[in-house]
Amino acid sequence: MATITQLPAELLQQLLQNFEDDKATLCHMSLVSPLFATVAQELLLRHLELSVDPDPDGLETSFDQLVKLLDEKPQLSTHVQSLTISSEHAWNQALKAMTRLFNLLSRVTSLRSLDLNHELVLSEDGLPLFHSCLDTNPLARLSKLRLRNPFIRWSIFTELLQIPNLDTLVLDHLPVPPLTFPNPLNRVCSLRILEVGYWRGQPNSPQAIVRDDHQT
Repeated sequence: MATITQLPAELLQQLLQNFEDDKATLCHMSLVSPLFATVAQELLLRHLELSVDPDPDGLETSFDQLVKLLDEKPQLSTHVQSLTISSEHAWNQALKAMTRLFNLLSRVTSLRSLDLNHELVLSEDGLPLFHSCLDTNPLARLSKLRLRNPFIRWSIFTELLQIPNLDTLVLDHLPVPPLTFPNPLNRVCSLRILEVGYWRGQPNSPQAIVRDDHQT
């Protein structure tokens, strides 16, 4: 009689998918057998929520462990499909955070969704890092990008349109563009859905936010 550890990989995949949101259970199941470990690891890497900030005491963080794992086993990078990245960096630490972020993005070749939280700044100083990342990994499968920071510049928005297969772009905040600024949507791009929240005045004021959703 076949045991559970002898199940075909396809059946095991369907079984463990029931625990996709229960990372603790998946970690335990990965200890059952090498096959369980392979399937569980794939599910554990599929949707990740990480802080990009280094540990203040110099200890290894989950972010560091992921980069190290992908360096040691680059074949696992194809399992990472969704990333939610947070940061508590002050403004003067923004470039350091972006360096760490793009260091990870250059490794995840099958990423489909990226969500950057309120404090993670994509500044113009980081554009060379962004271009270098695209040279290494063009993010060819990234179809959804969400930026929550209230200080995104219009010029950054136009740069994001370089991502080749970006289908949905969600910007929680975006300054009203200068009247003389070229319309970025005139550029050839794959963008189909654009959701923009314009702010005027203080970006943290709820009254300043106006949602403006477009489908193109």
